[in-house]
Amino acid sequence: MNAVEVAVDPFTFEVKTENVWTIYDVGYPVDRLIVEGQAHGGMSQALGYAGLEKLQMRGGAFLQGNMADYTIPTSLDFPATRVQLVENPYPFGPFGAKGAGELVFDGGAPAFALAVQNALGTEVHRLPLTAEAVMTLVHDAGGRK
Repeated sequence: MNAVEVAVDPFTFEVKTENVWTIYDVGYPVDRLIVEGQAHGGMSQALGYAGLEKLQMRGGAFLQGNMADYTIPTSLDFPATRVQLVENPYPFGPFGAKGAGELVFDGGAPAFALAVQNALGTEVHRLPLTAEAVMTLVHDAGGRK
């Protein structure tokens, strides 16, 4: 389960992530620190995908030629993720563990999109939600919300 709280600036249309919460059932976390680190990294990656990372193509080629043209999140872009792990030993995993690799990435972008949708009062159907995308959503919905 992932939950994200955002604030949308009504003038610049920038989205600021205020709070992030996650709860994962990873069976038994053999190394809790590693699993929590995976959760923090996965959520930051998902939020970057949802709000910052705009990848454009033309004629089958990427328009972004290097990392200067493709924005990825830094530690300053998002607040600390509050991670909760459910200990539910899995009888078929080593020492009761389950995988946590992709799990920690899957729900962040939809949670972010839903938070922006709730803040704007209009449906969100595309990512990333850059300031330009949010401005388009607001204007297509008939004005500032």
